[in-house]
Amino acid sequence: EDFDAVIAACGGTAAVPPIPGTEDTPFFTPLAAFADEKALGKRVVVIGGGETGAETGMYLGEAGHTVTVLTRSRYLAPEAWSVHAYSLMKRRWESIEGFSYIPQAVTLSIEPGAVTYEKDGEHRTLACDSIVIAGGVRSRTEDALGYAGCAPQFFMIGDCDRAMNLQHCTRSALAAVSKL
Repeated sequence: EDFDAVIAACGGTAAVPPIPGTEDTPFFTPLAAFADEKALGKRVVVIGGGETGAETGMYLGEAGHTVTVLTRSRYLAPEAWSVHAYSLMKRRWESIEGFSYIPQAVTLSIEPGAVTYEKDGEHRTLACDSIVIAGGVRSRTEDALGYAGCAPQFFMIGDCDRAMNLQHCTRSALAAVSKL
């Protein structure tokens, strides 16, 4: 085709940290949990307490699941520290019945029906029906670059350029179209 510009928005793929048991234990990524929430059991453990893990846990809690989010950080969703976003998220998760999080928890392994983690030097196990692993996003930069020669102007936006939250993805799109 004879395009003036191409905007690549290939997204990213879910990153799964090397947790023992992931190769043999069924789990959901955040996107899969949102896409098929009804397939999850009542008790859900979300591994990863960044913005995506926190938002996934809140969504599932509001849908009636009992959710525990494990985060290595001292805080849930630490990258959302802007005054308004963090305070709004905190107010929301505090209002959800059946939603909790465990800070400074290092996931050691998963198996069907259980997640084992370490906190304060002690190994603990959470029983669960479903596991969601929110380990971040790997950019699909190589896929996006496949379109680089298709037009005089080329832009990569969102997660295919670098892993971002929704606000940053939207802003990268706005920046690209403003240059056209």
